[in-house]
Amino acid sequence: MSEHPTVETAAIRVKGIVHTLPRPARHGDLLLKHGDPRPHPTRDQGFVLSDGRFVGRLRAVGFAKRAGQITEPKWPPYLYSEDLF
Repeated sequence: MSEHPTVETAAIRVKGIVHTLPRPARHGDLLLKHGDPRPHPTRDQGFVLSDGRFVGRLRAVGFAKRAGQITEPKWPPYLYSEDLF
């Protein structure tokens, strides 16, 4: 396992429950399946890390950088699934 957790899958949190789909699913795919009511774009849309934690789009940038997955996000300051896969 990497020294730093890696960003593994796009995720959304709806009513406290984190939903994911296998890569290369994007947030839009998750919103179509689970997004009613639509999760807040920066607080409840994010990623699941290799250690199982859910982190929002802003925090995910730091994890992806430390793990060497990205150098900078394409649409700062947030991480999008398109940055990774």
